[in-house]
Amino acid sequence: MKLSGAVAATSIAVILAGLVGLVWFELPKGQRPARSTALKSFARSERASGAQAKSPAKPAQPATTPATATTPSAPPSEVVDLRNSDPGDAVQAPAHDQSEAETPPTEIAAQELAAPSSSEEPPEQASPRSSALTLLVRDGAGEPLAGGEVRARWRDGGELRELTARSDERGVASFDSALGAGAILEVRAPGFAPASFGPLSNAPYAGAELGLTLERGARFSGVVRNAPSSKPLTVVVWPAGNQGLALGFECECDEQSRFEIDGVWSGPLEALVLDGAGSVSAVQSTDSATAEPTFALEPCAPRTGSVLDPQGRALAGARVEAWAAHDGFAVARLCETHTDSQGRFELPTCAANGLIEVRAAPWAPRWVSCEGESPLQVQLTARRSLRVRLSGLEAPTGEWSLSGWGIENVATQVFDGAQLELHDLAPGPYSLALRGPDGAMRHFSYTLPANDVGELELRLR
Repeated sequence: MKLSGAVAATSIAVILAGLVGLVWFELPKGQRPARSTALKSFARSERASGAQAKSPAKPAQPATTPATATTPSAPPSEVVDLRNSDPGDAVQAPAHDQSEAETPPTEIAAQELAAPSSSEEPPEQASPRSSALTLLVRDGAGEPLAGGEVRARWRDGGELRELTARSDERGVASFDSALGAGAILEVRAPGFAPASFGPLSNAPYAGAELGLTLERGARFSGVVRNAPSSKPLTVVVWPAGNQGLALGFECECDEQSRFEIDGVWSGPLEALVLDGAGSVSAVQSTDSATAEPTFALEPCAPRTGSVLDPQGRALAGARVEAWAAHDGFAVARLCETHTDSQGRFELPTCAANGLIEVRAAPWAPRWVSCEGESPLQVQLTARRSLRVRLSGLEAPTGEWSLSGWGIENVATQVFDGAQLELHDLAPGPYSLALRGPDGAMRHFSYTLPANDVGELELRLR
């Protein structure tokens, strides 16, 4: 998401071009893929259960506005005309397995990185399992990958939740606790390019087995000026122009202040380096993973401010996080704190061009810029509802669903006929994807108003 005046520019830009070759709407820059991913997903079905295809994706960090700005308002009823759009990323779900024996995993065609995921109906007669979710991690040849790490992250009110699972010698990684709605899965293994997908909704994945294929990755190295001796650094890397996939890798520099990471994306990359003492480098761009850019660590400054509730009262206990950012997108968390009884906070480490996120249940989250030196005053707003209606279909048949990203993730929600109502959303810009019964995606952008219930009509024919 963009900062300050760029919010308006982003709103204009979203109607100029489409995602993954679609020409009617544009997602925020951090969600646009630089290229197709090699990630493939497959589901291992059992008797009387349907395979579930998920599109690999990771949301960009949400849009931001200055503390003194108000969220742009939308008309009482906004119409999005999708009649002339060509559905993209059509994926046909595999046929149900009616045999007694378990069938091998069914592989689905590769998806674009930023294609939103959607949920199928949960298996009606799935056998009970002890784990909340099981992933089968394989390499490009179909062989199990041992030692892979799978991280699930989601927001629970004002808190960030995270669970980690590792794949065993069979390539099986299991979560024994339920994941929250809107969870994003990140999968990585040494020597392989990272992959991610989601946001997930809970029900279809309770006790499910999904598979991921990781492709061979590249090595990435660089030189760090002012690097602390014998202390770990964090190198944050993402495909050029796709900050929504930013991942951090812990490493150390050698005697020549050089580091090396095994297992990143090939092709053009962007990266920054940060240490544990509150220093961050500028972002460096490379034409390929084989280039060795030089990073110069610069100390960050502290930042103070206060948080108010929607009535203008001091808000105690609000969670405040400082993030390093690039081109208006958060890419790495630097530090966090909570407001005191007077609603005041002090962050010890804030990058000059960074972002600050403020969260406090039950209010909506807020992102603001770190620019300037005067104390910040951040006022939170109430959450809102969004009513979505499909028009142009005499009688919608099959399953239509909506998912997306923005100020927060929107886990997949299924329409009740032609109607859908989403509750407890944060006001602000969203990038949404409508999926039809044939699996085709229609992407568009929408800004949820801060002062009323959102009304959105999706015109299909």
